[in-house]
This record gives sequence, structure tokens and C-alpha cells, in this order.
Amino acid sequence: MKILFVVLGILGLMGVLAIGGVWFALHKVKQAAANNGIDLNSFSETRRGPARRFDACELLTKEDLSQILNLNIERAEGDGRSTHSTCRYYSSAAQQRASDEAAAAMKKLQEETKGTSKADQSAVINDFGNMVRGIAGAAGPTVGETNGLLLTVGIESENAKAAMAGFKLGMGLTGALVMKGADPEGKAMMREEIKGVGDEALSGPLLSLFMFRKGDVSVQLDARLLPGGRDAQMAIAKRILSKL
Repeated sequence: MKILFVVLGILGLMGVLAIGGVWFALHKVKQAAANNGIDLNSFSETRRGPARRFDACELLTKEDLSQILNLNIERAEGDGRSTHSTCRYYSSAAQQRASDEAAAAMKKLQEETKGTSKADQSAVINDFGNMVRGIAGAAGPTVGETNGLLLTVGIESENAKAAMAGFKLGMGLTGALVMKGADPEGKAMMREEIKGVGDEALSGPLLSLFMFRKGDVSVQLDARLLPGGRDAQMAIAKRILSKL
């Protein structure tokens, strides 16, 4: 329960590392580095020609997400084709799904930790994440523009490697501050390398944030309210990768 309260608190701060926040931080870091004669572009990929432009809502349509989650997605709102494209997905059934998943995850956690044998780490992290995200989603706003928001996807095609490096750094610092002195299993709850997704992939605290890169394109999922856990995130990543 102590860990739960800590995580609920830091989830409120994850907006700093959410969509747009990484890009803003990257811009400020590049600006400061340039003032000191350091070219951070040297750490990025070498491009031939202009950066590719994408529409995040085309890479993951609301129909795609509905199929993956088995949940009706009423609308997807984006900012069009760009080198920094975002798309937000809304469902009126999101809060009920979140409540159901939180209850189911809590029951599974109780069963997994009841025995004397050590529970599977990956399963515990996934179920604990489902519980925390479910609680956050069930307690989300019921009115206003954010009603039903369950996922935001961001596409970066201008400085993908640098954006990925910034995300890794942010996740590493968050883990170091929150889980200082924790065992490897505890640290895995805050930061986990994901194999087999693009060229590199990393998940943030309890799978609340997920970022991956393929070549000159990086994709970030703000999944703090997303149901489905690891399976849903992997399915979303694969669907987007198939269209890059």
C-alpha cells in the first residue's frame, strides 16, 4: 500500500515526461547546449533530405484502437501531419473499463502474493500497473474536454534518437529518486527495457509511459489511463510499426 500511494503521487507528475513535455525538454536542452558550443544533433541520426511527416491519427486509427482494446473509441483528435504529431483517443466507456480492470487486477495481486512461492515479476508489475491506472482512470474527470481520454500518442520524426535518449534519461532519474535503494524488481516497476519492439523501447513507471524507436521515428504512448496493460501497449506498438 505504501508503494501504491507513492506511485499514485508520481503518476500525477508524469505529465512532465508525457507527450509534448519530452519535446519541450529536448528543445530547452538543445538550446542550452548550443549556448555552450555543443551540437546535440551530432547524437542524432544522419538524414538524407527533410524529416518525414506523419499524422499520428493515421498511424493508429480509432478503429485500430477499438479493435485492440475491444472498446468503442468515439473519436480521435490530432494536429495533422507533422514531424511532431500527436493524437488523443476518447471513449465514454473508459471509466467503467478502468474500474473493472482495477478490481480484477487487485484480485489477481492478492492471489499472486498469497502463496509462499515467489510471484512472477512481470505478472506482478503488469497487474499492479493495471490496478494503479485503473484507479486513476476511474477517478478521472467526467465533464469537460478530457472526458473519456484514455490514450495520447506522439510521433517524433525530426530528432528521434535524441528524444529517445531524453526519455531514457528522464525515466532513469525518476527511478533513481523514487526507488532509491530498491531491489531490481522494484526498479523494474519504474523503468524497463522492452525487447523486440523496433530498434529500442522503454516503459516508464508501471507501464504508464511507453516509448519506442524505429530508425528515424520515435513514438511515445501516454498510457496512464490506458486499459489492457502490457498486451495492449505491445499490440498498439506493433500496429504503428507496421505503418511506418
